[in-house]
Amino acid sequence: MNTFMNILCSKFETNVPILLREILESFPNVAPMTVYRWIRTALDSSQLAKSRKGVYYLPTETRFGPSTLSDADIIRKKYLSENGKVYGYITGLALENRVGLSTQMPGTLEIVTNQEARRSRSIKPFGGYREIILKKPRVPVNSNNVATLEFLDLMTYAPIDRLEADERQALKTLAANVDRTKMLEYVKYYPRKTAVKILESEASGVFT
Repeated sequence: MNTFMNILCSKFETNVPILLREILESFPNVAPMTVYRWIRTALDSSQLAKSRKGVYYLPTETRFGPSTLSDADIIRKKYLSENGKVYGYITGLALENRVGLSTQMPGTLEIVTNQEARRSRSIKPFGGYREIILKKPRVPVNSNNVATLEFLDLMTYAPIDRLEADERQALKTLAANVDRTKMLEYVKYYPRKTAVKILESEASGVFT
């Protein structure tokens, strides 16, 4: 048991999400059932804490009691990025809100992630959202193309033709950081309306 915790402490920092698969991968020569038993023992002794299904962490003691994980950290680790590696992004109304195209607060969190094999599915919501939807990406996500994919999603779903002046300026700022070559390469994976809206946006000066 001491060896189990020593290895976890050497591999992971305190108060960061540790996924079950990461724990299992840390003991490649040990039967999974044995690792599960170690996990239960560590939980019982409070050396390890469980945030939600499949997500653990090494807790610390605070003046308010044992530390907890933030939902944002869990979402980021499971679906978006880790240590500079990007494998997903937030889309939908939450993306529109982040880039300044909407002031409406989303009740549904939509996530495009390489970790999802299905076209789309809902998972048990957390973090204050009524619903969380995971989506398989049209193109595998990485740090070099995530801004382009976010922009194409906005072109597809956002009400581009009804933007106010400040919202249109926010879109122009976003467009300035888009790789035009990648955009033209990826647009074929999107609905026809996406290409039409890009042409209309270009005619209205979004890309200047």
